[in-house]
Amino acid sequence: MSLLSFIAVRLTDQRENVATEALGYLLRRSAALRDGVADLLRTAGAPRWQVAHAETQVAVGSESRPDLVLRDAKDAPVAFVEAKFWAGLTDSQPTAYLKRLAQSGTGTLVVIAPATRCRSLWEHLLDRCRTQQIPAQVRSPSAPTWSATIPGHGSLLLVSWEEVLQVLRHAATTGHDQEAL
Repeated sequence: MSLLSFIAVRLTDQRENVATEALGYLLRRSAALRDGVADLLRTAGAPRWQVAHAETQVAVGSESRPDLVLRDAKDAPVAFVEAKFWAGLTDSQPTAYLKRLAQSGTGTLVVIAPATRCRSLWEHLLDRCRTQQIPAQVRSPSAPTWSATIPGHGSLLLVSWEEVLQVLRHAATTGHDQEAL
């Protein structure tokens, strides 16, 4: 355990916020990592977007505040990211985010969670979509990435923290970004 993780765990019970801010910090500083995340989005069927920058805790309407917003070079949102550990979904997750993405074109809602939670969380996300009459066409129903196309709304991607870290590690290595690594 690093000194930073030791302190973060003891000074806050909002670990999702610590993880979100750390991910946002890394993505803001490294083009290689942003490219890696863009590749991850493509596994969910997203178009070949360039992720130009990342913002944390930005309101996207009165009903929602995604943990992380990924934007393209024209400042349009291409993905909302929700960092989860064991907290439940809010009332607006995932449906308000998918509707918001549909208003700005199409994008991907990415939910990151512990691997041991992914299977049950995936069923919960799909159930929320069904309840709100948002049709989810499942593309990949199991690990390492669960994904669904949401006609008219973009896509939904659930991925484990372990997979995200592996993608970022690979992107930093292939992009020769030693600082990010």
